[in-house]
Amino acid sequence: MKYGYMLLLVFLFTSRVSLFAQDIDSIGLPQDKIIAIVNSEIITQSEVEELLAAFYLQMPAEFSDARKEEELMRMQGTVLERLIEDKLILAEAKKQEIKVPSESVEERLSEIRKGFKDDVEFSDALANQGITPADFKKRIEQQMMSSAAVGLNVRRKIVVSPVDITAYYQAHLEEFKQAESVDINSILCELELQAKEALLALKNGEDFKAVKGRFSPDASLDKITKGELIPDIEDVVFALEEGDFSDVVKTENGFYIFKLLKKNPQVQLFLSEVETVIKDLIIRQKSEEHFQEWIAKLMDDAYIVIR
Repeated sequence: MKYGYMLLLVFLFTSRVSLFAQDIDSIGLPQDKIIAIVNSEIITQSEVEELLAAFYLQMPAEFSDARKEEELMRMQGTVLERLIEDKLILAEAKKQEIKVPSESVEERLSEIRKGFKDDVEFSDALANQGITPADFKKRIEQQMMSSAAVGLNVRRKIVVSPVDITAYYQAHLEEFKQAESVDINSILCELELQAKEALLALKNGEDFKAVKGRFSPDASLDKITKGELIPDIEDVVFALEEGDFSDVVKTENGFYIFKLLKKNPQVQLFLSEVETVIKDLIIRQKSEEHFQEWIAKLMDDAYIVIR
């Protein structure tokens, strides 16, 4: 139940669309303070608090109550800005007569339902939030309309040329290097005494593979890339010369002995190897820039009052 409930709560209050859009003349909740007007729609205090509550539930468990309250205070302005953007995007989607196929809405609804044990649990979660199944379905449709509007007005207009990719690569060469790594063999023992016996056998000239077969046939470490493991292991392994073996290294998994087979130095990756990665980076960067420009224009053309 917990996973499904969290999935529903996050969807309800963190999508790019608000369910609470209403015509100003139809307001019948005087007890809910209106804090902003966006064209013919309003944003209420409860909407802000609900979105803050969703963010609160997503905060790391290690945050203290004081830290969480501090984060909420810091986020209040951002949340209001987010809700204003939601109203504007949905309004633009309606203006552009964007339609979402009912099959797509049903598919998304089905995906959300999978987070619950059964339909009864899903219905109970909706009821606990004061949302009817019809309202929730409408919210999904609105979210998908807004996503389509962003795609039409932002993502579809982004063009990344080969010149862009090459320029980005040349400006960020240090980011596109394959880290130094080593090929190793390893012996893993549960007990320190066993590891010391294995080490003694190695020092007496026995073959590493033969000793490993006696003490640790299942040791799995065979390659280490710089930055992957804890410093206690990396410092030992990267200090070895090819063909050398280490002393006994104590870890949480047991007691290791490492043999360095080969050092693989850091190398510059070719543009062809990272072209797709760079293109995705540029698309994300340009998407954010275009989105902010688009939102700024929508705001300039809108009637917005913050109380």
